[in-house]
Amino acid sequence: MAAGSDMTQTILAKTVFRALQAVLELSWIGGRNGAERVIWTADNTADTPVGRLNWVHPPRIQLLDQDELYFLDTLETHARAVLIERLLGSQAGWS
Repeated sequence: MAAGSDMTQTILAKTVFRALQAVLELSWIGGRNGAERVIWTADNTADTPVGRLNWVHPPRIQLLDQDELYFLDTLETHARAVLIERLLGSQAGWS
């Protein structure tokens, strides 16, 4: 955890990844420049910072398992790129 300028507790993306990497056998496959991004603050308890792949209401950290990877592999290259951009790109709030 890190403290913001107003002393609100925050959790950074890299903190969650490091804490769970070994236990969940996680791989960080994209967006490493977002490692310092605040994904959760103590005053924002209504938002879920982590969740399974969700195209409608994407959480801040997307978890992909074999089922999700299989689905993405079945798509044509362009369709897969468009879906991933919509999920992780600026349209999802990640500018």
